[in-house]
Amino acid sequence: MPVFTLDLDLAVGDVHIIASDRTTPDVTITPQYPDRASSVRAAEQTTSTLLGDRLRVHNSTKWRLLPRLGAPDSVDIVIDVPAGTAVTGSVSAGSIRADGALGPVDLDVSYADVIVESTASLNLKSSTGAISARHVDTDVTINASYGAVRLGDVGGSTSIKNSYGNISVGTAAGPAQIRGAYGSIDIERALDSVSIKTAHGKASVRDVRRGTVSADSSFGEIEIGIHDGTAAYLDVESAHGRFHNELTPSTVPGSDDDTVAVRARTSYGDIFVTRTLTATPNLEKDLS
Repeated sequence: MPVFTLDLDLAVGDVHIIASDRTTPDVTITPQYPDRASSVRAAEQTTSTLLGDRLRVHNSTKWRLLPRLGAPDSVDIVIDVPAGTAVTGSVSAGSIRADGALGPVDLDVSYADVIVESTASLNLKSSTGAISARHVDTDVTINASYGAVRLGDVGGSTSIKNSYGNISVGTAAGPAQIRGAYGSIDIERALDSVSIKTAHGKASVRDVRRGTVSADSSFGEIEIGIHDGTAAYLDVESAHGRFHNELTPSTVPGSDDDTVAVRARTSYGDIFVTRTLTATPNLEKDLS
C-alpha cells in the first residue's frame, strides 16, 4: 500500500483529518455557513487533487475577506486518509484537528489552532493559536509566537520556542530544550537532559531521572523533582528568593545512570528541589 502525503495550501478553512485503516483518501468540502453567499463561494473555490500518492487541498480565498477567525466565508474540510499519511503545507486562518495515527507532520499556520492525536514527528511554525499533540513517536520542533503548547508523550527530542503562552510536556523521552518569554514551562517526566528558560513564569520539571537539568526564570519559581533512587548534584541560585531542599545530603552517589546534575537560576522567585516517587503521568488527559 502506498504511503500518502497530504499537502494543505489553504487561506481559510477548518480542517478535520481522520487517519484510519483505509487504502485511499477522501475529501468532503462544505460551506461553514450554507446560507451565506461568501461561505458558499469559498467552498466552491476549494479544490482537492490526487496525483499518485499526493493529495493537495487548496483554496485561494482573498485575505481581505478574513477580518477574523470564523468569518462568513469559512469552509469545513473533512479529509479521510490512510493511517501513516504525512501532512505538509500551510493554513492561514482556521483550525486543524487530526484524529488517528499520522506520519510526519510539517505545517506552517498563521491564525489556527492545531490539535493532533498521534504523529510520527511534528515540525510546526505558528503565529497565533493553541497547539496540542497527545503522542509523537520521535522528534518535536515548534516555533510559536502566541498560544499555549501542550504535548503528551514525546518519544524523541523536544525543541520548543514560544513567545507568549504556557508550555507543558507529559513525558520527554529524549533531550528537551524549551524557551519561552511570557508563560510557564512544565515537564511532568524527563528521561533525558533538559534545558528550560522563561523570562516571566514558573519553570518546572516534576520528575527527572538522569542527565542534566538547566532551569532559568527571571520572574518565577523553579521546581525540580528528583526521581526516587537518583542522586543529584545541585547548583542553585535565587537573587531574591529562597531555596527549599527536600533531598537528604549524601557523599556517595548512585550509579552513573542514576545521577542528575541540576543548575537552577531565578532572579525573583523561590527554588524547590523535591523527591518524587515512581509515577506515570496521566497521558490520557484531554489535550483538546
